[in-house]
Amino acid sequence: MIKSLFGSRPACALGNLFRKANQSGVRAVGSLSAGNAAVRVSQIGLLAITLATIDPASYGQFAMASAIVAIGVLCAEGGLIQATTAMAEISHEEERASVSLAAVFGMVVYLLILLVSALVALLPSLAQVFAISALLGSSTVTYSVAAPSLGRLQRLGKFSAIARRQILSGVISLIVGLAIFIVGAGVWALIVQSWLVVTMAGILIIIHPETRIRPSINFYEARQVRRRAALALSANVIGIVGRRADDVVLGVALGASALGQYSLGYRALTTLTEVLLHPVERVSLSRVANAHAASRGEAVKIARRAERKLTLIAGPIFAIAGVVGMVLIPRILGEQWTLAGYCCLFLLAGGAVQSAYWLRYSMLFVLRGGRRALTFQSLNVSILLTSTLIMLPFGPVGCSIGYLIGCLVVLLLSRLFSINSNNAEFCNARADAGVRT
Repeated sequence: MIKSLFGSRPACALGNLFRKANQSGVRAVGSLSAGNAAVRVSQIGLLAITLATIDPASYGQFAMASAIVAIGVLCAEGGLIQATTAMAEISHEEERASVSLAAVFGMVVYLLILLVSALVALLPSLAQVFAISALLGSSTVTYSVAAPSLGRLQRLGKFSAIARRQILSGVISLIVGLAIFIVGAGVWALIVQSWLVVTMAGILIIIHPETRIRPSINFYEARQVRRRAALALSANVIGIVGRRADDVVLGVALGASALGQYSLGYRALTTLTEVLLHPVERVSLSRVANAHAASRGEAVKIARRAERKLTLIAGPIFAIAGVVGMVLIPRILGEQWTLAGYCCLFLLAGGAVQSAYWLRYSMLFVLRGGRRALTFQSLNVSILLTSTLIMLPFGPVGCSIGYLIGCLVVLLLSRLFSINSNNAEFCNARADAGVRT
């Protein structure tokens, strides 16, 4: 299955080189998929037994805190992972400086997380959000500091190293979560597990021998990296706000119970996204960026092939999983989770549609420049968020239907954003990727 994403032989003089790259791409996607699957399976296993003992309102408070923290974490990361993965040239001194700046960003964002969650916790149905956010948000600094190291690992193609650390953190967090569940802590088993898996993965990446970057106080170099990562940061912020702002608005407008139903269906969507779409995106970004430095035409071929194959493979899996989730969620967890089953159906149908254009933003970033990619991301997020929130009066299932409608609109819109580039765009894209001329 994965092999077909990268398995066709490119017709060019460097055929042997690119055949080897295809084989390494297959292994890289497999490694990242295995790592993400280990994390997600561990979370789903604990989630299944925990949800059978708590009500949707309790899970909704966890989902609200998770949404607030997720927005904060990716803002603190600042687009460094994507930018440093795609950068053709980055000095060790720039990496050291970016670590220091990331630590400062992480601490500032953590304080903002505490402030926002304290305001949300003033609502009676969301009273525990502050306490949950305080724990989950403490991983913000670790994740942001690990960003330059993770970017280096991806740039070097060390995807198996990333996967091993994901698997280890997933296993340990599951053991700890189960222990907390056994003593009767309820939803806090999920909370501690979620915090531990992010924190431990970040620490393991930071201390990896090949990515152990000592911070340095060099604000000039830090500004240079941030400037080169500015477009990725903007797109990251727009993307994460668009993906998680609906949780925040839905929770405030409809309450914790409705948010719990919607978030369980959304958890099914993000699980498949992490296992199927993100690994291909990260590997494709690295491979297309490397090919783009030498051959624009070959980079476009790799990008088109990955987009086409991902659609054919991931689309049916998302659609089938949505139907299965609709049937099994209320049967396994109880009738109180029936709405979550319907949310799962429509949200995963949206995921099937998204698989057709999931790589478009990253490929635009490399092939046509960050500005073009940012435009696409802005329109994508605006449409998805608007279509979801318009359906608020119809409850969590209505919001899920709105998300599906938004995905269909974005699919049509993506046709206007071709990954082919002219000579001027080729130069701009190389500049955005950090190729100094």
